Amino acid sequence: MSALTKQSGGSHYKNLAIQPVEYIHANGIGYMEGNVIKYVTRWKQKGGVADLEKAKHYIDLLIELEMGKEAVDAPKPAESGDGWIQWYGGDCPVPAGTMVRVRFRNGNEHEGPALNSWCYQGLWRIGIEDDLAPCDEDIIAYRIISPTA
Repeated sequence: MSALTKQSGGSHYKNLAIQPVEYIHANGIGYMEGNVIKYVTRWKQKGGVADLEKAKHYIDLLIELEMGKEAVDAPKPAESGDGWIQWYGGDCPVPAGTMVRVRFRNGNEHEGPALNSWCYQGLWRIGIEDDLAPCDEDIIAYRIISPTA
């Protein structure tokens, strides 16, 4: 008897045209991606919303691990002779309160304390809450004016 014809712990895969394990194996899908497929496939027949939460957890893990990989693979900020540091995105690169001047892709510049908060499309903010740097352009470089105390 084939291992695919028997199932331990229920029958939630038996009526499917193709079992998740067959699909995952045939397509060389990795462990975490495979778990997402497995939990999303069976959630109505077995675990309900708990299975969706499990799938979401694996997606969150994938995102976190891929973001870390991107951070490792990303070019390191290079400081030019005039103090400007290239910035390729990600978390705010300076501690909250650090006085910085930022340069946007459109050439505009803005000065103020870094707030370490997020803005649309992952841009970090500077200034005071009433006077935030515009969020419609991404920051490409920054220069530290004075570090936090």
